[in-house]
Amino acid sequence: MTITKRMYGSKAVASHCGVPSSVIANGLYRGWFPGGDAECPLVAGRRLIPEDFIPVIEATLRRRGILGAAARPSR
Repeated sequence: MTITKRMYGSKAVASHCGVPSSVIANGLYRGWFPGGDAECPLVAGRRLIPEDFIPVIEATLRRRGILGAAARPSR
């Protein structure tokens, strides 16, 4: 049995969160997101971000004051 995760690029996650894609890319590069390197592999120069990691990114951006508490687009 194979279990696959839905993966997104940093632009798609940035669009979901309502921030510039550079915020997501820089945050991953700088280690802002706990477990980011293990959870979000770098493949052919692009970060692949699993769907279940997006809440971690949102919470971190809120803690850093980048994302407002009420700013969360519906899925």
